[in-house]
Order: sequence, then C-alpha cells, then structure tokens
Amino acid sequence: MHVLAHGPVNFIIGYLYFALTGQPYNLEFLIAISVAGMLIDFDHILTFVLLKKSVHPGVFLMWVRHQLDKKIARFYLCHTFEFIGLLYVFSNYSYLAKVMFIGYALHFAVDIAVNLRYDIVNGRAFMHRFKYWLGSYHFLYPRINYIRIRLISRITSV
Repeated sequence: MHVLAHGPVNFIIGYLYFALTGQPYNLEFLIAISVAGMLIDFDHILTFVLLKKSVHPGVFLMWVRHQLDKKIARFYLCHTFEFIGLLYVFSNYSYLAKVMFIGYALHFAVDIAVNLRYDIVNGRAFMHRFKYWLGSYHFLYPRINYIRIRLISRITSV
C-alpha cells in the first residue's frame, strides 16, 4: 500500500476500534497512530539515499514505484523482526513507543491484507507472497538474514 494511504487507514481502523468497544475516542491517539503508520516507511528513504547517493524527490518516487511494480525486496531497517520486537518491548515503558508499535502493527496488517488480495486477484499462490514477505520482513541475524536467503532461493518473481 502507498505510504500516504497508511495514515488515513490507520485512523479509520483506530476510530472503528473506539466505536466497537464503546470507548470515547481519543483524537490525539488516532492522529499519532496515523503518523506512526507512515513514519515506519522512513527506512525506504534511508535505503534510497544510501544506495543511490541522491536526495532528489523525483528520482526517489520513480525508484519506489519501480520497487513496488517489480516486487523487489530490499533491506529496510524498520521492516525487521528485531525492530518490531524492540518497539514491542519499549511499548511497555513509553507511550511514544506504544503508539509507534500500534501504528506499525496496523501498517503491517494492512500490507498483508493488500498483498494477499493482490495475489488472490492475480491467481498467485501463497508461497509467492511468503517468499516476497520473507525478503521484505527479515531477521538481522547473519545465518537467516535477507542476503543469505537471497543466495539460497529467489525471493521475488516476475
């Protein structure tokens, strides 16, 4: 899903949570999880700058579009299981980390739903998505990281 779509989607899901549970909604919290759902993709910018040695917004947008269209898995620091775990641990001690974790969890769930729908519509098997997901969300541990998996088998498909 496009990074800018994650904000409104997180806001709506958060609002629905408050409505379904009967709790009075907290506008500050809804805005915070919306922003957190978009900020988690900051690592795409960082990866682009490190790979392309450029900060040109137009070149970045073309690069991102190419990555999405071709389903190219790259290393994104905030898309690692360790990052998710770290946010979860810190969410017990910090309101900011809690908001980031909830925003990220919603981001992650929406990505999975959109990607599964895409695969179903295009008649692709679940294994296709699993290999792509494994290449996008991975461990930093050297024996099972993205680079080793990529050497063993193809993560993306045409």
